[in-house]
Amino acid sequence: VRLEPLTAGHAKGVPAAGHHPSLWAVTVQPPLSSPEAVAAYLAAAQTNVDRGDEVVFAIVARETGEVLGSTRWMDIVRAHRRVEIGGTWLAPQVQGTLVNTEAK
Repeated sequence: VRLEPLTAGHAKGVPAAGHHPSLWAVTVQPPLSSPEAVAAYLAAAQTNVDRGDEVVFAIVARETGEVLGSTRWMDIVRAHRRVEIGGTWLAPQVQGTLVNTEAK
C-alpha cells in the first residue's frame, strides 16, 4: 500500500471503502456512504491537519490506486515528541490482510 495525505482528491474513493455501517458501529462517525458524509469527514480531517493536531492519510493500493481506508497520526504533542497512531479504518475486503501492517 501507499500512504497519501488525505485530501478532497480522495472523495470518490472514500465511499467505496468507508460506506460499510459495521466500520462505524462503535464510533460517532456516520458511514461514509453519502457525498455529504464524505465531505464532512474530509473537512474535519483537514481542520485537524490545519491545527497541527493530526496528519491524516488515505491508505491506497499501490497497483490500482484504490482507496482501502485511512489512518492517522493523532494526539500529536511536539513538546514530548509523542504521536498516537490511530483513527484507522479499512474496507472489509482488506481487513485481516497485511494492509494494516504495511500501512503502519
